[in-house]
Order: sequence, then C-alpha cells, then structure tokens
Amino acid sequence: INIGVIPNADFTWNNECLTGTETLISGNFDPTNIVYYRWEFYDGSIIEGSSSDLYSVNHLFTETGYHNIKLVITSADNCKDSIEKQIYIQPLINIHGLPDGFYLENFEEGKGFWDARGLTDNGYFSWDFGTPAGNFINAAASGSNAWFTAIDFADQKVEKSQAISPCFDLRGIEKPMFKMNMWSSPEVGRDGAVLQYSLNGNNNWQNLGTIGDGINWFNSSTIQSQPGNQFFGWSSIKMNEWQDARISLDLIKDAENVRFRIAYAADGNAINLFDGFAFDDVWIGNREQKLLLEYFTNSTLLSSIQTNSDMRNIQTANSSDIAAIHYHTSSPTGDHFYNYYPPGPAAREFFYGVSSVPQAVINGEMPFNFVDFSQNQTMLNLEKLKDPKLLIEVEGTFTNVLEVQANIKIMEDISDDEIAIFCAVVQKETDIDPPVHGVSRFYNVLRTFLPDPGGIPLKSNWSKDETATFNFNWSVPSSINNADLRVIVFVQNIETGETYQAGFSDVSGVTSSGSNPVTHGVKIYPNPANRFVNIVSPELIQSVMLVDMMGRTIAAYSGNDFHLTIPIENLNGGIYFVKLKLENREVVLKFIKN
Repeated sequence: INIGVIPNADFTWNNECLTGTETLISGNFDPTNIVYYRWEFYDGSIIEGSSSDLYSVNHLFTETGYHNIKLVITSADNCKDSIEKQIYIQPLINIHGLPDGFYLENFEEGKGFWDARGLTDNGYFSWDFGTPAGNFINAAASGSNAWFTAIDFADQKVEKSQAISPCFDLRGIEKPMFKMNMWSSPEVGRDGAVLQYSLNGNNNWQNLGTIGDGINWFNSSTIQSQPGNQFFGWSSIKMNEWQDARISLDLIKDAENVRFRIAYAADGNAINLFDGFAFDDVWIGNREQKLLLEYFTNSTLLSSIQTNSDMRNIQTANSSDIAAIHYHTSSPTGDHFYNYYPPGPAAREFFYGVSSVPQAVINGEMPFNFVDFSQNQTMLNLEKLKDPKLLIEVEGTFTNVLEVQANIKIMEDISDDEIAIFCAVVQKETDIDPPVHGVSRFYNVLRTFLPDPGGIPLKSNWSKDETATFNFNWSVPSSINNADLRVIVFVQNIETGETYQAGFSDVSGVTSSGSNPVTHGVKIYPNPANRFVNIVSPELIQSVMLVDMMGRTIAAYSGNDFHLTIPIENLNGGIYFVKLKLENREVVLKFIKN
C-alpha cells in the first residue's frame, strides 16, 4: 500500500480590474509532486493537463461581478485536493471621461462596485453596507447609505479587513485629489483604519500619505491592531460627527489602474465602547483651488537674493497650484525692477502693511516662514485641497495689444463681502545686466495691474452658480516678448485680505504674437456649449484640431465638409480653441465648455 500526502490546493491572482487584459492566476502550493491540473472557470471554460506550465494560467474576464474559479490538483500518489474561490472583477473607471469630469459615489444607488472582505481568504470582516446604527456612528453622511464596521461589543472578534474600491484610470486629471466623508470611532490606539492604494492590479498596498498630509488625514502612528498590516491611520481620537477627509493624489498622477481600500483592524480586546470606522461620499477629481502667492523682495539685498532661490523652488514644485507675483520694492534702496511699474508694489505694500523685505503671503492671509521653508510646503499642501468660493478662467491673447478675458463662476453664496477683482501681468523670466550679487535672472516680476492696482470693485452679494465676465487690455511695450508674459486674475476681500481664488494664463501657444487668422464667415455654435459644437464654414474644412488653454492638442478630426459637429461632453469645463485648416487659410475659433 502506497500512502501519499494530500496536496494543498490554493491559488492567488494579480488583477481584479476589467482592463481588457488577461488576469494571471497562479498556484500557491508546492508543485514538486503534482502530475495533473484542472482549472474550471465560471463561464464553463476548462484548462487541464499534466504540464507543470499549468501551475499558472491566464484568463480573460469580460464581465464585472463575482466569478467562481476552481482548481483541482492530483499528486503522483493519486492524492487529490481542490479549492474554489470567488474573484470580484471591478470596473475600470476613466475619471477624465466621466460626464462631470470627476467620480462621486454617495452609495444611494447601491454599493457602487465597492467590496468588503478579510485581508486573508475567509478572514473575518465586520464591514456592512446600509444605514449605520451604532452607539456613535448612527447615520450616513448624506442620504441613507454608507459603509461602516458593524461592531458587536459584547462579542468582539480579532479583525483584519478591507473595503475595496473599483479600479480607476487617473490619466488626464491635472491636479488629482481624493476626498470622502469619514467617521472614526475607535478604542483609541487599539483599533483603527487606514486608506491605502495599489497600482496595476497588484496586491502591493501602500499608505496614501501619512499624518497631516491632507485635511483630517491620519492621526496615529501606533495602532496596536495594525490595519493594512502597519501602524498608521485614524485611531487617536473618537470623532463626534462626520468629517471631510481629503488628500492630493499627485503621487500617483496619471496612474492607469489604481485601487483604493479602507483597511480596518481590531484586536478583539477593547475595554471601552466603540464603533470602528465608516465612510461615505467618495470623490475623485481635479482640485480647483489656485493659490495666490505675493512675494515682496528687493534685488539689492543679499538676503532677498538668497530667498529668491527658495521661492523659485517652491513655485516650481507647485506650478499648477500657485499663481506667483513678485513685487520689487523701493526700500531699503532702489531696485531696477521697481522702476518698471512703481504704483503696483507700492499699492500692495500699503495694503498689507509691509515694512521690510523679504516677505510673502499666500491667499492674502497666511504669511510665509523664511526660517523653515518645509512649513510653507505643508501649508500649501493643505490650502490647495480646499474648495474655492469661486472659479476663475483666464484667457490672455495678443494681437496688437494684450487682451484679457476673465470668466468667474460663484461656487457658494457670498453675502455682504467687500470684494474686488484684480488683473496682474507678470514677466515669467527677465534678466538684469550687470548681475546683482551674482544673479542675473529673476522670475514673475510684476509689469502692470489692469486697469490699476486698486482693482475693480464688485457687488457684495453673489448667488451660487452666478457668472460674470471681465475684460482688460494693455499695450505691451515693444521691449517685452508677449510670450514671456503671464496674466493673473484674482478676487480678494478688501476688508480681510482673503483671496477667494486666482486664475492664470500664459500669453503663448495658439494665441501667440502675430496677426490672428481671419474668421470672416466661419461660425461656431452654440457658445457656451455642453454636449457638442457646430462649425460652419463657407470654405471646405480640411481638418480640425481641438486645443486646450495650455496649447495642447486633445483631439483631431478629418474634415472634407462645410459643416462639422464635434462632441465635447467629456471635456472639463473651461475655454477651448478649434484650429481649422481650410482650403486657403487657417482659422482659430474659441468656445466655452459649460
């Protein structure tokens, strides 16, 4: 009688996302003595044989949802074992292609392809979906439904679990941000939760940030139960209500396949009543806040020259979030750049009460720390995550003069505020000869305010979704290349100094210097538009390019017609250009996507 050892069938997989590519399913056992493999899939397909190559197989999943996979193995001693598991295939959501340009799941229509399970196969999890009814967490953040840990305090269990998101394609999102409503109600330091991410369908989970990296983001580094098999997360305080937690996703910008999970853990030995963790209203999209950085400097001072380098570094690192204006002052002695436009620096010095340089302020309220620049970056990381009171879209075009159009949209009601709109033009780079203190190049130097440093007073009461358009123009001195200019428009509270929002546009790309193409007879409608735009031309349209404000081509179309319809419903709101190649000329048209 030959007594053999029963093999231990098991397997894992590398991807749960519906990407159109095959998922690798790999055995998780000692294959040394295995002579037969049989893989059975939910769709009826079977892969079987004696080749050791069948230790791992590929399968193309074509539908989302739960699917069964079964493995049967036989050893050389004719001993058999089998195991059946469920894989949950999640959709791959292209956020840039969503109608609103962002992802929002409030769970009112269901689980939204989020899934809960233990960290290990058959591991215990307390995650539940519906209306929370705990001792502390007793309502959803919005509507009726949320995800929450349903803790039975009288029958506590050791838990290492996870609630996993669908898969996301973040490409095309310039300034990605993650936010959610969350409620942490732990036995402080004993149980807790953490938000993690994985890339490309693998199971290599990483913490998304650390303590203080975002708003209401992580508050403990010593969680005993180790959510997600590490110590960081939410655990240090028991919250009394839902809180808005948000963090930048710049670290994984342009990730093609990313998943998120809330990992939760408890050691089962809590002494005080607790509810664990809950989350609701998950949002992923572009953060919309643009910060105004006003920097007062003087090129004759060595201390300012040294600070200029630090300012340059922090502006470069935050180029998509910061609009920077450098005011070169007249004190303590004359500055070459001050003579460009004395009223501007003088007016802003008076407004802020600047008595010495260097000084800098963010959004009119938060002073820069010139001793520890790392504190400035921490401040910026939090400020750029906030929702602005209004949006500003800026277009700077140049023919014979610089023409600026600023469109504002109110995002929340504004009542009894003394506010004004300002339009500044800065030179992105300019040189001085001879150099001062060994430096010849300076950045973001103010050239003018339009119409003047006092700005244009606005009405004091605005309603949400109200819009307005403002136009400015400037005869650019012949000594300046218009492509070196940047237009910065901001709205500021004159009483408090708070800057509500800033917008900026480089005077370059599609609308650079030179005469604009003649557009006689060529029309685009509707404008503004939401779903599509029509282009009508008296001449045959040969080709069309759709270009954004940064001069980037985002779509191209063939023509050979006098009328074209271009879909725009997947575009983010903003200003766009259409470059038409006709039979004998080129035409550039502008439209606004609502």
